[in-house]
Parts: sequence; C-alpha cells; structure tokens
Amino acid sequence: MNPSIRQTLLEELEEVLSGIRKINGFHSDIGTALVLAEGKRDLEELPALWLTPGTEECESTRYGEDSLTLPLTIRAGLRYSLHEAPALQERAMATAAENVLADIRQALGQFEEENETADSVRYVSGGVEDWPDWSQGETSLTVSVQAEILYSTARNNPYG
Repeated sequence: MNPSIRQTLLEELEEVLSGIRKINGFHSDIGTALVLAEGKRDLEELPALWLTPGTEECESTRYGEDSLTLPLTIRAGLRYSLHEAPALQERAMATAAENVLADIRQALGQFEEENETADSVRYVSGGVEDWPDWSQGETSLTVSVQAEILYSTARNNPYG
C-alpha cells in the first residue's frame, strides 16, 4: 500500500531539511543529523535537527474534500565550547542560532516551492528556545520553529 499523503509530505520535508548544508548554499550544516519525531534530545550528539509532526486539524469542505493543517515543530540543537574569550564565543553562538533559524525558514520556502501536494507551508514562529546558562558551564542551545503545512485530500481518504 502506498503511504498516506501526510506521510509523503513528511518524508519530502525530511529530505529538504536534510539538505540544510553549507555546500547547498545554507549558513549551517544542521541538516546532517536529522531525526524524525524524536521527542527527547541527547545533548551529547549535537548539532542535530528534530522534526516533530503534531496533531493535524481537518475541515471538511462542501466540495467533498478535507482541508488539513499539519502543525510541525522543528528544533535544532547547537553546542559550543567556551574557551579563553567567552564573550566572543557567546556572540558566535548567537550568530549561529540566527543562521540556523534563517536556514530552516529558507528550507520551508524551498519545500513550498518544490512540493506539488502541499497547498501552502506557513512559518508560524521561531527563535532560540533555550539560551545556555554560561555561569553554570552550559554550552548548548535549542532553536525552535513552529510551522504548518496545509493540504487537501478527498473526504475521509488519507491517500488521495
């Protein structure tokens, strides 16, 4: 049996996010370690990118279609080591976080342009989720993006 439209969209988005690499014109290589639907993060294995689909909402239309909204959480975990000049490292980490946020938004735009199944892809919100407490020796942070994919299927038919 073929995968559902939702599963196909997630697989295609996973492929686009995996392409977030400097060699592809992005500012970071965060796409090299992508995990789908991972709730817990192992901070020993950073940098990493997590794609977590949420519970979608459905609205039936009068044209025999279901109009679906699939919420997504995309998280990127980054790690730095503070050396002799912590202020410079903090600034570098903040710049890296902003670059990763921009990379994810750019990838969402690329996904929307290239995907024929999604009606639209919407960036909802994003930013640094957890700034490290430098005084406690924490050196990792999480960038989080909330997005939505809108798509349609025939009423009560996840495959078409």
